[in-house]
Amino acid sequence: MATDPDVIRAARHMIENHGRHALFVAERRALNLAADGSRTGAEIWTQIARAVRQLQRPPPAPLA
Repeated sequence: MATDPDVIRAARHMIENHGRHALFVAERRALNLAADGSRTGAEIWTQIARAVRQLQRPPPAPLA
């Protein structure tokens, strides 16, 4: 999981505001920023999208 507290906080905020669409919204923002030439912004939103994906991942099944 991402370790930057700001990235995790942003990912949680995205999930709270966008629910199951949070990953899509974060990835779209990253792509739009990259298309606009904002490499740093795109990298940050890619990290946020990665954290959203990890936070939304279902928990592993218990060991039998």
